[in-house]
Amino acid sequence: MVASIVFISCPFLLPSPSPTEDGKYTKTDCLRLAKTLTDLSQVPAPCKEVVQNEQAMRKAFEGATVTDRARHAIAARKGTISHHQLQRRLTSTSETMAR
Repeated sequence: MVASIVFISCPFLLPSPSPTEDGKYTKTDCLRLAKTLTDLSQVPAPCKEVVQNEQAMRKAFEGATVTDRARHAIAARKGTISHHQLQRRLTSTSETMAR
């Protein structure tokens, strides 16, 4: 008789994310915790802002192509703005709006 072991993925059995040494949660931990919990009010206070920013980004890029999302992510990592944001800033002034 051969015994088989089945691993069940259960979020309640996973170790809960704990703050780093400086008392802050990492972005990955916050997003994992928010995905695990069903109610956003149960997320720790430091993570709420991270989760809300992530939801806003998802909503902002809802209709964008994968390429546009990737370009924005690369620009954000570099600390610059994306091509689309640059064009918007250069063309949306009060002078061009008056025309």
